[in-house]
Amino acid sequence: MAFLGLDWEAGQADFHKQDRTVFTPSMWQVRQPIYKTSKERWRRYEKHLGPLLELLKYA
Repeated sequence: MAFLGLDWEAGQADFHKQDRTVFTPSMWQVRQPIYKTSKERWRRYEKHLGPLLELLKYA
């Protein structure tokens, strides 16, 4: 939020509790709270991402 220049509001962390209708194929995902089980999961693919990671250094 700071990057966007916006103020933090308490309800932002509870987005999954919203009652409004979601019209996307990922509507189940929208209703899930933020979780940490996938944190660092990308490292499984790190050896395959090597060239991309190298390019990102210069971006």
